[in-house]
Amino acid sequence: MKYWKNMALAAVLMAAVALPMKGALATGTTNTDDCSLDVPAGIVEVCVDLGDVSYLKHLLTGAGDLDGLYEAWCVDVPGGISVDCYDVNLVSSLDDVFNDVIGAPENWDLINYLLNKVPEYRSVHGASRYDLQWVFWILSSPATPPGDLPDDQTLADLILDEVRANGEGFVPANGQVAAVAVVHADRSLQETIIPVRIVCTPCTTCTECKPCDGKVTKLTLRYDGADTVDVAVTQKKDGETIFAAPVAGGESFTFSGKWKFGTMGTEITVAWGGQSVQIHTSCSQPIGPGLVFGDFTVISGESRNGGLLCKPDDQPKCDKSGKSDKSGKSGKSGMSGKSDKSGKSGKSGMSCKSGKSDKSSKSSKHRKYSKRCR
Repeated sequence: MKYWKNMALAAVLMAAVALPMKGALATGTTNTDDCSLDVPAGIVEVCVDLGDVSYLKHLLTGAGDLDGLYEAWCVDVPGGISVDCYDVNLVSSLDDVFNDVIGAPENWDLINYLLNKVPEYRSVHGASRYDLQWVFWILSSPATPPGDLPDDQTLADLILDEVRANGEGFVPANGQVAAVAVVHADRSLQETIIPVRIVCTPCTTCTECKPCDGKVTKLTLRYDGADTVDVAVTQKKDGETIFAAPVAGGESFTFSGKWKFGTMGTEITVAWGGQSVQIHTSCSQPIGPGLVFGDFTVISGESRNGGLLCKPDDQPKCDKSGKSDKSGKSGKSGMSGKSDKSGKSGKSGMSCKSGKSDKSSKSSKHRKYSKRCR
């Protein structure tokens, strides 16, 4: 009987590998809504218990709006964790500066896809918490086979195949959930994830973005370092300082040009903590949201003739009436340079085992994932 059950599931799930699965998740758009996922900056308390339908349960306190009871899943194989309360930091999987807290951070897209499909795998296909936990382990720690085999290896393999086929480049959209990692100061303890729902405010002021033209006039940068530093921005053409102030880790700051026609000239230098980096502002090299220069990420910007800067690899998705164009979904981005996602598991003990290779702990500065009208 189990053979025929798995054959039926194989037909459904393997069809989903070639075609989007019924209820397959759309990749979140990047510039139609204002979406945010805030995690608290400091230490919070998590009380760990065994799960009913999930592998574990977590009760968060001291996390502000995130306080509450969550399903939880393990995301590392060696080491372990007990039923107890711990002081932890929370890290958003959508924060690509701080989210390398698992063995394969390049797989966060697949993990978030799986996290959103858990209810379907559970209710439609009968996946147990052990089946699903095995898939989370394979995706988060492909180099270390998990010890606990799933209840139904065939079903778990089919789920893994479907996630790999359809989850590439997935970004949670409004109403979907994103993984928040629960990170211990003692990195030998098991790290886990909880699902937190993304909330978006519909975009009502979309502005059409354009490629850089006529030199950059305005930039907003985010400092991705850990400590507060003095930041100074100077124009190459006349050496004039156009920004100088202390900036905390994770904080964004904005400055405008003071060269001809309100531009920044051809290049600026950003100096901080004894370091410096040059940013071309002549529009001869790519410039726009998402680019990283040293410890700084471009959040937004404007140019003299083009106005709001697009992402260098993006196209405007707002029409000239100011309404967001929701027909343009982003495709599935190829994830070049991924670590091996094909590793199958062996067997070891039962509890949530973890115990990482040495990873330096990340700062607990306030971090916010944000998608803005571009």
